[in-house]
Amino acid sequence: MNCPDTLIVHIGLPKTATTTMQRLAFPMYSGYICGTESQGLQRDSAQRFLHLYQEGKFHPEFGTPQWNVEVRNWWDTSRLLNESPQLVSLEGLYRWCDPVSGEPWPFMGRGRYADSHRVGTHPIVSFIEALRKALQTEVGVVLTVRNQADFAASLYAQLSYRIHRPGQEDFEHRAHQMLERQDPFFDWCALSMNLVDQIGKEYFLCLVHEDGVNQNLAKLSDFLGGGFSFGEITERHNTRSTSRNSWQASQQAKWRSFLGDIWPPQRASRTRSILTAMSSKVLRQKPRYSPIIVSEKTRQSFQAAYRTSNRNFQTFLSRELPLSDYFE
Repeated sequence: MNCPDTLIVHIGLPKTATTTMQRLAFPMYSGYICGTESQGLQRDSAQRFLHLYQEGKFHPEFGTPQWNVEVRNWWDTSRLLNESPQLVSLEGLYRWCDPVSGEPWPFMGRGRYADSHRVGTHPIVSFIEALRKALQTEVGVVLTVRNQADFAASLYAQLSYRIHRPGQEDFEHRAHQMLERQDPFFDWCALSMNLVDQIGKEYFLCLVHEDGVNQNLAKLSDFLGGGFSFGEITERHNTRSTSRNSWQASQQAKWRSFLGDIWPPQRASRTRSILTAMSSKVLRQKPRYSPIIVSEKTRQSFQAAYRTSNRNFQTFLSRELPLSDYFE
């Protein structure tokens, strides 16, 4: 894939080493436009691209005349003039706003709004289709996934500062709600097949987190072509995992939840903000995290909910997944 007019969109799920690749690997690539971790002008390009996919909590109407103009303006001002395909890497491209709560990630919302109400096809599929038509060029997609149980626990821990009363019991309760509805947010097979229907299999690459970051970078190097190699990296960034089954949830979220119950944000907001800032300094002097555990029962529930999908996924990718330890 050596055409410089090809746009490669990396949809890196949170907690799949996306940050590590963005900080330590992607800057080596001459066609790297921007990523979640970009700074300066690159950060402006990343924000503009993400805005094309999501405005506020909801997705815009893709493919309108105005949207097409904005896409082409972004492409003309952001792409690099070289002989390599252009690469964009953004975690936010996997956001899928719940139609009831309006929240972009699972586990967010309160009460009945914590349920999963997502149905149908992930909006990123329509986005990629509209992107191809607007740019009149080939668009490739790199998708990084992880077994559903570990991904859910790790994502919950990452989002804990935005969750009302986070903790182990809350995680299991919300997970059960999503699994009852078989939230399509976690259906990697359906998403991959829908993307391939739009772009063709030769323009699609799926990376599995459990394979390891260096093996995935090697696959991505081959996908980009042109004899480029990312090489190996030994450092890791942005991890809070203490063991295979445990992730750290922020304790500060518990204070915010308690404060929100007794003191609504709209009441004496300035005084409330000052007290919140002062208390946060105190909380930072103490252990800030509590573990989120993937119990065997929770893991089995995820595996049962997505067993058929994961088996189909294995067939679709023409490879074996680590089913016995993670996906099965």
